[in-house]
Amino acid sequence: MQADVIVENSGESMVLNGFDVADAEKQELIHEWLYSSSRARDGGCPGCGSPLHWADKDGLATVDGEPPHYHSIYAAECHYCTFWNLSMAEGDKNDDCLNPWSPSAWYISKVREFDSIPEHCHAEMAQHLRRHPSLWHSMSPERLEKLVAAVYKANYCDAEVLHVGRPSDGGVDVVFVDSGSKQWLIQVKRRENPASSEEVSTLRNLLGAMVLRDSRYGIVVSTADHFTYQALRAKGRAHEVGYEVSLVDRGKLARMIDPLLPDREWLSIIYQYLPEWVSYFKSRIESRNQLLLF
Repeated sequence: MQADVIVENSGESMVLNGFDVADAEKQELIHEWLYSSSRARDGGCPGCGSPLHWADKDGLATVDGEPPHYHSIYAAECHYCTFWNLSMAEGDKNDDCLNPWSPSAWYISKVREFDSIPEHCHAEMAQHLRRHPSLWHSMSPERLEKLVAAVYKANYCDAEVLHVGRPSDGGVDVVFVDSGSKQWLIQVKRRENPASSEEVSTLRNLLGAMVLRDSRYGIVVSTADHFTYQALRAKGRAHEVGYEVSLVDRGKLARMIDPLLPDREWLSIIYQYLPEWVSYFKSRIESRNQLLLF
């Protein structure tokens, strides 16, 4: 997701995505729409519908050593898909409030646009998955395997993760070595049906690969809705004989992409504009990555 300057209004002219807007009526319509949309706090995220976390601040502040001006900043972010918007305005030094045509700027985030998503754009893929969950079931198996490798690397900072999937991979798509030097063999399964269940046969295949590779740690990652009762029983029996297997369904995998998502990109814009207010907004809209689930 990238910062996209939607409007810059100097008080005399307006620029919309790099293009001058000369017509006064169009300027007014754009301003009214942006002001109402940027201040909409209860309508939910336009990307995924989740609640927006927001904060605003108004008051006198000094920029670049100039006399104090009246400033206003409003920021909102969705913690689920990381959509955000930001509006900033300033008045004359003697103003005690802002009029609609004060010098101002509006920023609205957007997902970067590609004809096809490049190999290592895992953050963009994670954002797109949050907005379009059906992608879990339509991406290529190889792309899913590489995303799973990135997910484990992001969740376990001290881990070594290697994508090894290929047609003759023997049931192992990713190798994950945790901070305790345990080597986990990961098998990734993409299921096209969102309501599907992952059968016990997948777990048996992984256990066979674990035996052949002399490993006692394995993980099945699947885009299925859940694992069958037989698969859960097989996991328990494997544990009884010394094999530790983790089962990750679509719901858990969707939560695990959290660390791939960007953290409050809009703060860098406030820092450039009015750095003394950054700490205020940090405290009002906390980092979505403060508490990792895994």
